[in-house]
Amino acid sequence: MNKLLIVNADDFGWDEGVNLGIVRAHRAGLVRSASLMVNMPAAESAAYLARSEPGLEVGLHLNLSEGSCVAPPREISLLADGEGRFLFDAADIATSIQHLRCRLDERPDLIGQVLTEIMYQAEEFQELGLPLAHLNAHHYLPLVHPRLYEVFIRAAELLGVPFRGLCLPMLLLLAVPPETQIKMQALSRRAQEPCPSISISNLLDTAESKRIESKQYRSLIEVRLAELMACEEVSSVELVVHPVELRSRGEDAYLWARELETDLVHSMELRRAIEDLGYSVGGYSAL
Repeated sequence: MNKLLIVNADDFGWDEGVNLGIVRAHRAGLVRSASLMVNMPAAESAAYLARSEPGLEVGLHLNLSEGSCVAPPREISLLADGEGRFLFDAADIATSIQHLRCRLDERPDLIGQVLTEIMYQAEEFQELGLPLAHLNAHHYLPLVHPRLYEVFIRAAELLGVPFRGLCLPMLLLLAVPPETQIKMQALSRRAQEPCPSISISNLLDTAESKRIESKQYRSLIEVRLAELMACEEVSSVELVVHPVELRSRGEDAYLWARELETDLVHSMELRRAIEDLGYSVGGYSAL
C-alpha cells in the first residue's frame, strides 16, 4: 500500500507574494494543502484565491507569534498587550520561546487563553467562507511545551479537524527533551482526530543555505522521504513548504528557504521520485 504524502504550504495570507506562490505551486500539482493565517494582511485575498481552486484544501495556520490577536485583548492578557499585539517577539525567537516555556509553567491560566485565541481565529477563518481542513501553527509553537501541544490537540478535536503532529527537525531545533517527545507522541496517539505520522520541514540552517543549490536540496528531501518510506511505523508524511512569487517579495530573512522550497514544489524530478518511492500525494482529508 502506498504511503500518504501531504505537501502543505504554510503562511497563506502573509502577503500577496506568498499567496501567488502558493496558488502557483498548487497548480503545478504537488501542493494539495495550504494553511492560512487569518490575522495577516493578505488573509482575505488568500481566501478569494482559494475559492477559485477547489482542489486546494485550506486549514488554519494558527498564529500566536506575529501580528495582532483576534480575540479581545482583555481576554488574553497573558498572550497580548492592551493593543492586541502578541507578546511573543518573532525578532528574537529563542528568547521568546524561553519566556513562553516559563510562563506556561508559572501561569496555568495561560493555556485557557491560548484556547480562547485559537477558537477566535477558527471563527475568523470560517467567516472567510472556506471549509476548515486542518489545524497547524506558525513557528511550530505547540512543540514548545507539552501543555501547549495538549491544548492544540484539544482545539483540533473541538473543531473536528486533523492537526499537524510532531515535526522533524523542529523537535531538535527547539531542543525538546526526549522524554517530552514521548509524552507528545502519546498525546498524538490518543487524539480523537488524526495527524500525519511525521512532518518534515526546515532541513537546513542559514549557514548551510549559502552553500546549497536547488538540486542538492531536492536530493536531501528525496533521501529523507526514502528513509521514512522504509519505516513501518510511518503511514503518512507531511512535507511543509513555503512557496512564494519571488518577484513580489521584499526583505525576508527566510527568503533563502522560500527560494529553495519554491523550486522544490515545481520540480518534475521530485514528482517522479515521489511516485517511484510509492507515495500517494493528497491533503489532510486523506489521513
